[in-house]
Amino acid sequence: MRATMLPPPPARALALALAFVLASVVAAHGGNHGQKPMVDKDANWMTKHMAGMSHHPAPPLPSRR
Repeated sequence: MRATMLPPPPARALALALAFVLASVVAAHGGNHGQKPMVDKDANWMTKHMAGMSHHPAPPLPSRR
């Protein structure tokens, strides 16, 4: 007699699908909440301060020509 693979019961399949969706949503939101903003090391204190605020992004760095 040959053993066959049966699909998982509906409850197990639903739980697996929900776990996959939850993991996808968590991964999509990223994990950079503690990441420091990238600011030029020679920037003044105001530029550094404003870069830390998510609703006030740092102004672009001036080009040094």
